Amino acid sequence: LGVGFLSFIAQAYGAGDKKAASGAVSQAVLVTLVAGTLFTALTLSLSGVIPVWMQVDEPIRELAGKYFFILYLPMLPRTATIIFGTVLRAAGDTKTPMKVGILVNIINVVLNFLLIYPTREITVAGISFTMIGAGMGVSGAALATSLSQMVSFVILLIGCSKGSNIHISIRNLKLNGYYLVQIVRGGLPSLARQSIASIATICLNNAARPYGDVVIAAMGVVQRIMQFGASAMIGFGQGFQPFCGFNYGAK
Repeated sequence: LGVGFLSFIAQAYGAGDKKAASGAVSQAVLVTLVAGTLFTALTLSLSGVIPVWMQVDEPIRELAGKYFFILYLPMLPRTATIIFGTVLRAAGDTKTPMKVGILVNIINVVLNFLLIYPTREITVAGISFTMIGAGMGVSGAALATSLSQMVSFVILLIGCSKGSNIHISIRNLKLNGYYLVQIVRGGLPSLARQSIASIATICLNNAARPYGDVVIAAMGVVQRIMQFGASAMIGFGQGFQPFCGFNYGAK
């Protein structure tokens, strides 16, 4: 959906059709409310069985279920973060989502440090001091991510509300068949690609499970390393798509 919104809004801006762009932005808000609510209900209801489906070892299934529950509790703000970031990029503002992403990751790291570990003595450069901590373990890791996503949602919401080229109209917060068809048409290829990639990852993890947790952890490390190269291409694509949309709409 984010890709579909970006494509449609960028083309509308390129064509100088601010009315269509504002209408699509309002549709983005409506879709965020509906999809976020549905995804929240779905993920929370399945949080206990997802570890079973992924064949997580039985001793840690309860922890995994708790992690999923806390992580996806703010699913609505997380959905809004994706959509609002896309709207800003579609309007030509690629810096704000980047800055928010950096800030959120820093907040996430700091909160992980404070929430996962208990209060303890730390020595840095020969200086010892007491570092406070909540000692929440796995739950703290999930809570840190959830709180950082909430911060991202608030900042991006303010960014969308104050944008000079973006106008969210309460009157347009109703389903518009034309906008939705165009958005879904533009977003379906990306949805199919990402769905296949997610299914492939799940299948790969299940195939590696008989070889033990060490192998699965090693695969996770390799995937993180591969993301460094992929991030460059994703960044290029996110910068190219609104530029291409502007020019296509202005043809």
